[in-house]
Amino acid sequence: MRRIETAIDIAAPPVAVWGVLVDFAAYPDWNPFIRRLQGEARAGARLEVTVQPPGGKPMTFRPRVLAAEQARELSWRGRVLLPGLFDGEHGFRLEAVAGGCRLNHSETFSGLLVPLFGRMLDTTERGFSAPHWLDVPMSTPLELLATARRKRELAQRLVQLAPGLSVADDRAKVIQHARLLEEEAAKLEAKAAEV
Repeated sequence: MRRIETAIDIAAPPVAVWGVLVDFAAYPDWNPFIRRLQGEARAGARLEVTVQPPGGKPMTFRPRVLAAEQARELSWRGRVLLPGLFDGEHGFRLEAVAGGCRLNHSETFSGLLVPLFGRMLDTTERGFSAPHWLDVPMSTPLELLATARRKRELAQRLVQLAPGLSVADDRAKVIQHARLLEEEAAKLEAKAAEV
């Protein structure tokens, strides 16, 4: 068995991060490892996931959703051929922390063939360790503007998500975070104009 795990603290409430995690169509905008994700975030549902490790070729899997607990956990398990040969359980767990939430991202590989795929798993681990797009250092005006654009897109997705939330307090937190993202985007655009 082999486990890969990373964590990042995000200055947003878990419900806002959850909204991004279940917006499958937007994964290519922010996730350098999961390049395409289709399906429904519902336990038992089948997904179609395309991953691309750094420098590697894209691989497509059809895992089954294990857990989809709003603002807490999204996980799925995929298999190669038969259970027990090469299984991968991918997961995102959200924990509330002071000032936002911690996103735990993991993959656990198990099965008879795992020892034969060490090099591929090393590459996969590098994909997990890639910097989060919100945390990538920016130096050129184009990088600053690209990050500002992504922050504005995320803010728009959060605003679209807010009306569907059942708790008024969660809606308010999501809207507040969207406003903060818009402010950060404006600052980045101003900085790009100065460079």
